[in-house]
Amino acid sequence: MATVLKSDNFKKMKPAAQVRDILQGLRRNQTEMLPGQARQIRWLSRIAPAFLFRQFARTEFH
Repeated sequence: MATVLKSDNFKKMKPAAQVRDILQGLRRNQTEMLPGQARQIRWLSRIAPAFLFRQFARTEFH
């Protein structure tokens, strides 16, 4: 999914780590799981949405 992402702004998460986070969320009966930087993105979207928009706008796809 992230193979077309060409940016140093966002770190790519290893699949094993993502599965681990999702399984932990399922064990805790969480309805929303935010693995990796997703938690930071959610937090930033509330505090500084314009900054987050600019960061995503700078991301290139090929």
